[in-house]
Amino acid sequence: MKAPVLAVLCLWLVACASTPRAPNAYEVAAGKLVGQPAAKAAMLFGPPTHGVAPSGNGGFYAWDNTLISVSDEMEFVQTGSEFVGRTQVGQLPGGHGVAGAPIYQDQYRPTGYYQNVKQLDYLCNITVFTNAQNIITKASVIGCNPTKRGI
Repeated sequence: MKAPVLAVLCLWLVACASTPRAPNAYEVAAGKLVGQPAAKAAMLFGPPTHGVAPSGNGGFYAWDNTLISVSDEMEFVQTGSEFVGRTQVGQLPGGHGVAGAPIYQDQYRPTGYYQNVKQLDYLCNITVFTNAQNIITKASVIGCNPTKRGI
């Protein structure tokens, strides 16, 4: 019984490990920089955290944002709505001795409660490598996961 379960588990792990994921927006943007001047990367990502200007073989520039931001936020959870009144929103025209008729609209407000939610923002590291002319030859992106809510 252990052998079939172990075989299925191994196949599942191999399938998960080999499933390619779609590149995120930062990976796509960094990939488009190859062949562009290094100044273009600074325009996209801001001033680099650190780097080495190109010398005989080239250089690199890096943007490090490895800190994970965690904050507590209050989030409203709507459970329904309640009637709060009626407001006049218009008037039908009158004439020939007939008064105009008002148009009313019912007003509602949401009901519910607030709950604490952890907001987690994963940031990323971006590195571009340049040749001796400060043209980007390779771009590397690590991280840049989308925001996770409710963790």
